Amino acid sequence: MKTKTAKGGALTTSDLDRIGELLDTRMAPLATKVELKEMEHNLKDYMYEGFETVMEGVDNVVAQLAEKKQVEKLEDWAKMVGDKVGLKPKL
Repeated sequence: MKTKTAKGGALTTSDLDRIGELLDTRMAPLATKVELKEMEHNLKDYMYEGFETVMEGVDNVVAQLAEKKQVEKLEDWAKMVGDKVGLKPKL
């Protein structure tokens, strides 16, 4: 296809192709930036979910320790009462 020079400032098909190629090369880094932003967002979401899971695990451990302390207090109380009454509870 031969390129014809346009009169009156109109663009030819060749001019439009060149503009399209130029836009493609200029837009490629922007597309990469958008992909990086998406990856950053996904990574932040993944990290947030991980932190949430860890904190939930820590809360469970704290609850178990609190329950263990309560049981130990009850055992100590039962031993103390048993000593006063003269009975030895089996724990």
